[in-house]
Amino acid sequence: MIRLIKSCVQLGLAPETDTLLYMSPADVVSDAIVAIALNEEVRNRSFHLVPEAPLTGEELFAHMRALGYPLRRCKYSEWFDALLESTKHSQENALAPFIPFLTDNLGETAPLLDSTNTRAALERSPVRIPTLTRELLEVYFKYFLESGFIEQGEHELAS
Repeated sequence: MIRLIKSCVQLGLAPETDTLLYMSPADVVSDAIVAIALNEEVRNRSFHLVPEAPLTGEELFAHMRALGYPLRRCKYSEWFDALLESTKHSQENALAPFIPFLTDNLGETAPLLDSTNTRAALERSPVRIPTLTRELLEVYFKYFLESGFIEQGEHELAS
């Protein structure tokens, strides 16, 4: 997911899509794995370690624009073509290594992940998979900036 974010910033484009985007912090996911593994009542089930209410692509890109990233909305096919064009002579785009796995209609299809088992398994645990809010995105973007992963948008993020 962070490579998608960086790629969109690099291209200055964001595909118009209502595809559901599942993003969970790695530390929370690892805590959830341990809590579920120690819960004998929930053995032999599938767990999707995702928020109950994922963001759509439109919501993510709207948050990014609000954080100062001037992303022009475009059809998914236009965004995909721009991504391909950007990787013809350079592999600097964050999604370049994943081009073979992407298709020109990926924005139209995405699995629906159900977190019911996860929420039930974590019910007696303090672990919760957070919903991706603008505030949480700001935390991520501050880290992206501090680590040099991404460039500053047009607006300074609050300290």
